[in-house]
Parts: sequence; structure tokens; C-alpha cells
Amino acid sequence: MTGAVALTVQQPWATAILWGGKDVENRTWSTKRRDRIGIHAGKVYDTYADSTVTHQVTHVLPAHLYVRRGLLGTVEITGCHRAAPGCCTSPWAAAGQWHWQLHAPRPFITPIPCPGRLGLCPVPDDVRAEVHRRMLRQ
Repeated sequence: MTGAVALTVQQPWATAILWGGKDVENRTWSTKRRDRIGIHAGKVYDTYADSTVTHQVTHVLPAHLYVRRGLLGTVEITGCHRAAPGCCTSPWAAAGQWHWQLHAPRPFITPIPCPGRLGLCPVPDDVRAEVHRRMLRQ
């Protein structure tokens, strides 16, 4: 993780980013970041999303991947743009949102316990060291 920050994402979306091919994160705000960030699973589970994720993920993801309150892996932000007709071919892109383009997810086999908060948040030094160790092993 270049900038040592993480984005907190509700489940099941966090798992879909790392294991299910979710290549766009929809946000109400833009980012200028173009680097690798952590994906943190928040404490809230978005039950409304279950049917959407089920239809868009091409394979069944096992329940143990839907961990909450931990750093699940990293992903690279390669771009960000405002939704417009024809702007994205991704089935994950939602109208009226900013589309954070995600690339090259690197999920961890086991999550790293870590506090999170809304928005992009700094990763504590001890967690950053563990992320670095895991990325060297991959």
C-alpha cells in the first residue's frame, strides 16, 4: 500500500471487491488517489446488497469471506470519474455516483483485525507492517 490508507466498505461489497470481480466502487465523492489502498470491511452488513451481489458475482463466495471489522486485502485505484451515460461497461457502476476504478485486487488469506472509519483512513503502523509482510509473501 503506497499511501498506507484504507477504505472502509460494507460487506458484502468489500468481499466482492477482493474476491468477486467488483471493479468499480460507487461513492458520492471523488478521489485523486492513484495507488494501492487497503480494503477494510466495516462493522455494518448491507443486507439489501445480497440479491445484487448474488446476481453479479459469477461464482458463489463462501460465508467465511464476509468477515467484518478487518483489513481484507488491497486494491489499486486506477481512475475516478463521475457517472455519465456510456462511461463504464462495468455492471458494478451505479448511476449518479463517482466511479472509483479498481484493479489488481490482492486478498489476504486471513483478515487483519483493524479499526476503520468512514472515508479513506490511515492504517495504523502495526497493521501497515503486517500488510507489508503479507504482500511480500504473495
